[in-house]
Parts: sequence; C-alpha cells; structure tokens
Amino acid sequence: GSEGNSIFAVPAIGGPEPRIVHDPGLAVQAIAWSGNGKWIAISASEGTGVAVKLASVETGEIRKLTSPPGTAGDINPRFSPDGTAMAFVRKTSNWVAQPYWLPLRRDGSAAGEPRRIGSRSWNANSLDWFPDGKSIVIPAVYGATCQYWRVPLKGDHPVRLPLELPRGLTISESSVVSVRSARMVTILGTAHQELGRLVRNGTTGRWES
Repeated sequence: GSEGNSIFAVPAIGGPEPRIVHDPGLAVQAIAWSGNGKWIAISASEGTGVAVKLASVETGEIRKLTSPPGTAGDINPRFSPDGTAMAFVRKTSNWVAQPYWLPLRRDGSAAGEPRRIGSRSWNANSLDWFPDGKSIVIPAVYGATCQYWRVPLKGDHPVRLPLELPRGLTISESSVVSVRSARMVTILGTAHQELGRLVRNGTTGRWES
C-alpha cells in the first residue's frame, strides 16, 4: 500500500493484530517465525536478487543476514529446532539451487558465513529441518516427479525418502514442505480442465457456450 510493507501478528484466538515490522522498501517473499517467538526471518527482494533478513519482534529492527552473489536469491528461510541456526535455499537460476545453513548467536546475528549443505545442486525452492537439527528435507523436481530427500548438514550423502509425487500434483514453483516431530506436510495442487465448444450468435455477434 501507500504506507509501505508491514508484517503483522494475528492472534490465534482473535483480537488486535499488532504490526511487528514496517519498512516502505521491504518486498517480502517469505517469512518464518523462530521457535522462541523473538525473531522473524524474511526473504526479501534487494536490487536484482533476494536476501535473508532478520526482524526483531520486540523492536521491529531489521538486520541483513545474507548477501547472495550477483542475481542469486536466498529464499524460504527456516529456523533450526533449537533456534541456533537457519537454513535457506540459494537459487542461482530458475532450475538450479543449493541449500545453505547459517549459525546464529543468541542476539540473532550471524555467527559466521553461510555454509553450503552438500555439494549437489537441486531443482528446489524450499526446505525444512528434521527434528534432530542435523539434517534437512528438500523436495526436488526430477522430470515428471517431485522427490523428497534427507540431506545431512555434514557429509555428502543425501538419502532419498520413500515419497514421490507426480509433478502435476505438486506446486513445483513453491514446493513448500514443513516438518513437525514425526510428521511432514507438503502442498498438492489439483487442476480440472475441460474441452468445450463456443458458438457465435449470428444476431448478437457474441460467442456463447
């Protein structure tokens, strides 16, 4: 709107919706809330790319966490279960991405540089942590299917999970996945198409079904 972009907190039981973050230049693409409720991770457009930023719920202060090279984009950040790290997807083209993780200090600042997870590139847009905090799950597109992989933070031995969905049923542009305890959820899309016939009305000149 004319006042810029904002992030609001919506109480689950209703009531006032306090504005947490307000920044006229903030073009938000995705957000994630830390487990302790103190921070909101934001992937936001910046110049020709997308960077991950961190907003304080208490003060609204925004700090930049990542600086992707060139036109790359750091998207869909996720806090680790214990809140000491953040993982995100670094898109280097429409079909190529690499997962990264970043250690965090208690004050929300980065405790080092982003670290790549494994050496493989993926056709993926999202990820999430497994409860152990030692690995992530990545939904990746392979041909006509979307496959789900467990990738450890250390080492280079991803494991394919026993889940594969037709690409036509998955939202391949977002490929959102979320893990909680022993459960994982993902988004499925459905489409219904019909072949119909239109006839031109000789009196009105309009096309009618």
